[in-house]
Amino acid sequence: MASQESKEAPAQSTADTNVASSGAGGAGAGSTAAMASAASLRAVVTGATGAIGEQLVGELLRRPHRWQRVTTVGRRALKVPPEFGIDQAAEEASGRLVQQ
Repeated sequence: MASQESKEAPAQSTADTNVASSGAGGAGAGSTAAMASAASLRAVVTGATGAIGEQLVGELLRRPHRWQRVTTVGRRALKVPPEFGIDQAAEEASGRLVQQ
């Protein structure tokens, strides 16, 4: 019996997958121009105080080279989980994290 090799693709985060599937720059997405345009991406997250929303916001803030601004919409103030190592006060002061 022949052994089967596992051919799993490397894991990608939701933020990376969304950028890849949107084409971030169209043709030639690997070019420098595409990378520069990727830095101007903005995200709006509803439900940011929920379990999934907190994790999503943390992942977005960990990628400043891709996400210029992250806006959250919710009834309560968001607290970014400490495991992301994000200085939430600094992100809010810089305007990169906006809570509505």
